[in-house]
Amino acid sequence: MENTYVIVWIAIANQRVGVGKSRLGKAEAESLAAELNAEHPAFLHIPVDTATEDVAQALSRAKASVVVQEPTNIIQFPDFIAEEAANFEAVEV
Repeated sequence: MENTYVIVWIAIANQRVGVGKSRLGKAEAESLAAELNAEHPAFLHIPVDTATEDVAQALSRAKASVVVQEPTNIIQFPDFIAEEAANFEAVEV
């Protein structure tokens, strides 16, 4: 069996994409993609058989399947402290 698979990846946060350089067999590519997805959850790794599928189409399909997550609200430290201070109730000792 020929090594016709490559791993394509997409960054979930900003949809940057790339293609691995190594040619792999099907089982090895599927295993590696699963391992990479577990170790790097900010990326989606997909094995692609270059003998039957165009890599550019696979990248387009991957981009379409990923929903870009909006950044969560980041608490500005000075704002947080100011809010805490405003809500502070003095207790007499």
